[in-house]
Amino acid sequence: MLRKFWKSWSYFIVAILFGVLVRVFVVAPFTVPTGSMENTVMPGDTVMTLQLNTHPKRGDAVVFRDDFGWLPPTGKKQYLLKRVIAVGGDTVSWSEGDKHIKINGKPVDESAYLSEDGVGNKEFSVTVPQGKYFVMGDHRNHSGDSRYHLDDANNGLVNQNQIKGVVMFTYWPFDRISANINHEEVFKGVQ
Repeated sequence: MLRKFWKSWSYFIVAILFGVLVRVFVVAPFTVPTGSMENTVMPGDTVMTLQLNTHPKRGDAVVFRDDFGWLPPTGKKQYLLKRVIAVGGDTVSWSEGDKHIKINGKPVDESAYLSEDGVGNKEFSVTVPQGKYFVMGDHRNHSGDSRYHLDDANNGLVNQNQIKGVVMFTYWPFDRISANINHEEVFKGVQ
């Protein structure tokens, strides 16, 4: 009887186990809580992250654990979605009068994804240590990102071990499905 059950249901059981393993170790959904990444992703959009990619590049949108209290406390783990602007070894800066942020002294044109309010309004200059990331939202004037946490416990930087994964695509709601999330090409000329 057990053999008959296994023969009838084995493919179904294996498929479910495979799906669970993929969901736990490979991909994870994340619902965007704020408008800090508008218009790339909107509040309430659900994105799929690749958990196997925890070494993002400049231009990648990442989901990371809020270990340093960037969001109001809720008593449970919280996650944020931001764009990686600078990686370990980079110096990132912006001053009033600059049209673009600078990475290692080179201006970077982010018009491919920035919202209509532009680069932002908070001056900064940060050298990023190895194993850390400087992140910003695409809706700069509505994003509590690295610029606004330079005085916190981690100097506004995201640690490698906080990264949950790189966003692959938006899949909900259906009218917002998009794979045009990451923009590594914007940083192509940065050394």
